[in-house]
Amino acid sequence: TNMSLLPRSHQQFQLKQYWDKFFTRRDSPFEWYGEYTDLCHVIHRYVKPGNKILVVGCGNSKLSEQLYDVGYQSIDNIDISEIVIRQMALRNRQKRPKMTFAAMDVQRMDYGDSAYDCVIDKGTLDALLTDEEHATLEKVDKMFSEIARVLKVAGRYLLVTLAQAHILEKLLRAFESGWLVRVHHVTVESPLTTGRKLGASLPVFAFVMTKMMTSCSLPTMKVYEYANNGDSFTRCASVDGIREYVTSLQQYSMVKYHLAKHPIESPVYVDLWSDDESLGPRYTLHVVDLPAQLGSNGMFAIFIVPQGRQLEWLFSTEDGRRQLAQSAGYQRLVVVTLHRDHRYGGVEEVKEEIASRALELAQDGLPQLKKYPVLTLGDDLGSHTIIHRGTSPISGPYVVEEFTGEEGAQVRRLVFLRNPLLAQTEVQMKRESDNTSPDNTSENKTNKKRSDSSSLIPDLHFLFFDYHKTIVASLSLIQDLCSSEHDIMIIGLGGGALPSYIHQVLPKSGDLLIIDVATE
Repeated sequence: TNMSLLPRSHQQFQLKQYWDKFFTRRDSPFEWYGEYTDLCHVIHRYVKPGNKILVVGCGNSKLSEQLYDVGYQSIDNIDISEIVIRQMALRNRQKRPKMTFAAMDVQRMDYGDSAYDCVIDKGTLDALLTDEEHATLEKVDKMFSEIARVLKVAGRYLLVTLAQAHILEKLLRAFESGWLVRVHHVTVESPLTTGRKLGASLPVFAFVMTKMMTSCSLPTMKVYEYANNGDSFTRCASVDGIREYVTSLQQYSMVKYHLAKHPIESPVYVDLWSDDESLGPRYTLHVVDLPAQLGSNGMFAIFIVPQGRQLEWLFSTEDGRRQLAQSAGYQRLVVVTLHRDHRYGGVEEVKEEIASRALELAQDGLPQLKKYPVLTLGDDLGSHTIIHRGTSPISGPYVVEEFTGEEGAQVRRLVFLRNPLLAQTEVQMKRESDNTSPDNTSENKTNKKRSDSSSLIPDLHFLFFDYHKTIVASLSLIQDLCSSEHDIMIIGLGGGALPSYIHQVLPKSGDLLIIDVATE
């Protein structure tokens, strides 16, 4: 099997004898870290058909052959194993006469200075940099020095790597200045290349290092960027941005692998970001698992929380989401919340944005072609508008926002952003001309949907929080509450919903008096 060809220790990857044995036992192509179809979108972006290309550690990969066949015909290939070089030269002698193969060590290349427009490395660095021993690091330094030597100015070192921590750190130090560093996340379909059969799941990255001209009279440039989902790039202020990008994708990949194999035992959530990171996450995906016997409706579903309702107990707490999953009746429910600083289209647009990412969190064993239910409340996402922003000298930044609540009621909410998942105050809104009675009947809670927020005012006869209702109910223990005046002290004014309600419904409660209490 393929697994028998893998070494007993990572150090064997450095040995010429290992690779000779490997290619003697396997003469069919072996694609480390992805096929041509996985990598072509990156290669074609940076390499022109007329460029002179060097592939280091070519092995018996079909990558060079496939590049040749689509027009890249100036390709030289080197590998430390003479056996694979003979195999590859024989295999391509008739079909691809312009492509060359040479047995050569990447640490000591025979080519001249500035000979190539591009050096392609698919897994060779990873095979060489197996540990952080001094001798290993010296070999890598020689390799990088040789690659820099044979590259022209503006030439590119295109590296395909798993970028484990020790490799990433060495790479970032080696190309810290004098190079433009870009990173792409490569989606690889083969499970072996991503390590699933080895008991782990590691993403594949394509690092593109562009050699810049150096000058003694000018400061050395340091440019670090990573690719977004489209054609845009995010520029990082320092090398830390690249490090964070790579490690976050590695951690996400490990989470996906664990979720595919095991039911979760503790809360798991994933933030999905847009290209504009200043807005914060665009979506948060919470994964909720139930015992198999409770999944009466199926194995997997997605639930989209309507805009503005993410702070409700049912959606914002672990117990609430579990209750939601039980009501939905699926073994695994991915609960998707939307965030206040983003704009969203309709339900269908949100489904399209999150469907593939949510499915990555599904368990193994799902039928590949089946469409999975996407659930929500009602027919749309509701409405959500920020009507005011400010900063409190004590509590910090805050927002006042309006959204569509239960049964179409329009709700206004105060949130201090130091604790963005907690509503400090919520009030139901009504039209200024309405004369609703001071009770909390369901009749009053309906018919509250408003389209023009400028004509809305807080309904001070309605208590939104259940604990406020409990406090007011406890006042009934006071004799003659409604017929005589009483002094009532409220500690913790908040947004004023509770004292405003008491002042409205108790005619003898007197004027409101707000007293500042020294923070000392």
